[in-house]
Amino acid sequence: MAASAHQMQACDLAGEVLSRIEALPFASLPVGRTFDGRVPTEALHPGQPGQFPPAPYPFVQRRFVEGSRERVVDYQVSVALDQGRERDGAVSSDLIQVTVRIDWQTFSPWGRAHPHHLEVSTLVVDPS
Repeated sequence: MAASAHQMQACDLAGEVLSRIEALPFASLPVGRTFDGRVPTEALHPGQPGQFPPAPYPFVQRRFVEGSRERVVDYQVSVALDQGRERDGAVSSDLIQVTVRIDWQTFSPWGRAHPHHLEVSTLVVDPS
C-alpha cells in the first residue's frame, strides 16, 4: 500500500508540473533544456511568475504514515523540453515534447535504499 501511495504522489506531482507548463506561453518554453532536480539546475526567473520549471521544482517533501511510523519522502522533479516530432518523425517547430521525471527513494526496515522513478511525457502545441 505504501508503494502505491508513493507512486500516486509522484503521478500527482508530474501532472501538476505538466499543467503549469502547459499554462505558460508557448514562446517562453526553453526548448532544448533539461532541468535536473536530482542535481538541481537553477530555475529560470526564480521567484517570478514565469519561473521555469515551475514549482515544485527541484523537489518537494511529503509525509506518509506507514504502520505506526511517520516517514518523510523527498520527490526530486526533473523537466526536459525537446522539439516535438510529427507522426512521420519530422521535427515540428510548433510542437514541444515535455518530459517530467519524478525520483524518490524508499527504505526497507533494515535501512536499505530503494530508488524509484516515474516519467511522464506529453506534447505541447503552439496555439497560434
